[in-house]
Order: sequence, then C-alpha cells, then structure tokens
Amino acid sequence: MAKITTHVLDCQSGTHAAKVEVKIYSARKEIFVGRTDVGGRLHTEIDISLFSEEDEFRISFGIGTYFNKEKNDLGGVVIKNSSLTFNMYDNAATYHIPIIISPHGCSYWWSA
Repeated sequence: MAKITTHVLDCQSGTHAAKVEVKIYSARKEIFVGRTDVGGRLHTEIDISLFSEEDEFRISFGIGTYFNKEKNDLGGVVIKNSSLTFNMYDNAATYHIPIIISPHGCSYWWSA
C-alpha cells in the first residue's frame, strides 16, 4: 500500500498545526478523512492498485476551520480548504506532502 504522509506547519504561530482536517479524493470520491496529530503530522495508507495509472488524487486541508476565520476578518474572502492534485504510481512508495499554512494562504512542497 502507498503511504501518504503530511506535516502541517502554522506560519502564524510558528508551531505545528494540530487537528487540521485532511481529506484525500480520487475522481471526486472521498477515499480518506483524518486529522493531523498534535505534531501536525498525518500518516495513512492507500492501496493504489485499486485505481488506474491515469487516476489523479487530491489532498485537501481544512485551513478555514483550523483558523476559524469569519468572512469579515478578511474583507469577505475566506479560504475554506487548500487542495493539491497529484499522481501516485508506486504502491510501495511513500508520498510526503508538507504544507505551511496561514489565514491568508499556504505553500506546498514535495518531499521524497
């Protein structure tokens, strides 16, 4: 099974982002829901042999709920979720997707 890991860092407080909701989708179907631990980390496994090589996956982070922002806080703009679409080809690989979040945006990077 392919391992998907993430580490969510809170840029505003300079700490790990605990209890951030993380969802993983394939073809618009939710295949995983979880939350980061107290260290801002999440680990799960997905059997990608159940999917075709053309299938794309999407990981979504519940930034809006984490920061508990209201529309008036940001002039009517609220980031609810931040998502990244990616492919997985190796069922034995680990896919690490770290993210730094703030109430106003986020930054991903890819780590092997």
